[in-house]
Amino acid sequence: MNIETANRLYELRKKNGYSQEELAAKLGLSRQAVSKWERAEASPDTDNLVELAKLYGISLDELLDLDKSASYVKDNKEEQINKEEKNEKIKYEEDELNININAGDAKVKFKGGIHIEDGDDVVHIGKKGIHVTSEDGESVHIGLDGIKVTTNDGKTYNKNDFVCNSNHYHSLKNTIESIFVPLTVFGSIIAYLLLGFILGGTGWASYWVLFLLIPLVPSLIDAIFRKQFCSFAYPVLVVGVYCFLGLRFPGVSYNLFGKTFNGFWHPWWFLFLTIPVYYVIFGPIDEAIRNHRKNKVNIHINNDDVIEGEVK
Repeated sequence: MNIETANRLYELRKKNGYSQEELAAKLGLSRQAVSKWERAEASPDTDNLVELAKLYGISLDELLDLDKSASYVKDNKEEQINKEEKNEKIKYEEDELNININAGDAKVKFKGGIHIEDGDDVVHIGKKGIHVTSEDGESVHIGLDGIKVTTNDGKTYNKNDFVCNSNHYHSLKNTIESIFVPLTVFGSIIAYLLLGFILGGTGWASYWVLFLLIPLVPSLIDAIFRKQFCSFAYPVLVVGVYCFLGLRFPGVSYNLFGKTFNGFWHPWWFLFLTIPVYYVIFGPIDEAIRNHRKNKVNIHINNDDVIEGEVK
């Protein structure tokens, strides 16, 4: 029974002042039976409908409100027809994707992806990736498992044979570091000892900042190769300059901004304020460089042939 009829039975019962128990008693039924009618969980049989019509003093048409019921049935039927038509349309569209198209010598199939055949040249684009085969026997497969290339002489190169230019970058970078870092270490020690013996107390007290070159040099090399300003240990440089000026020239007098200062401890502490400024300026520049490099692809195959491309 539809919900409209159930609501009609409920309204007639309330209109005539019967409770569910009282109505059930007059019909010789249980209260649960009447409750199920009004919840649209069950329908009264013909005898009970006749008794209800007599009890309420109306006809069966009025009892069931057949005009509204007919409209409800019509609406439901139209809705069902629309659903069926929509399902048929979807099914038709799915079937359309499984058709073959002939375009001259090329054949295009839309089933499980896109499959194109032009003579012996084949291109397939599907869930597993892109596979291209040429008429001379060469093929390229690009998928989640990487890149696989087969040449016309039968040689196959998989993802393990593809070496990014970064290997050459690391090799050259490591070579330069292996030369300059030891030179910086030994050079700083020798320079510090020489200056200490020559200048005495002043040399020993101030030129220890030379040892700060040990972390500065590799960070400079890294910054150059990575093309990243923020890779350079700029805070170490600031500490070195500040300490050297303060220790090496303690009695120097100079005029700055209309004031006379002795030594460099004050107000040269402002050098430390340049550290956040450095990263604020060069941080976005480094980010722009990184984004640009992400769009570049340089691939070597066994260090012989080079495939270069740009991802856009």
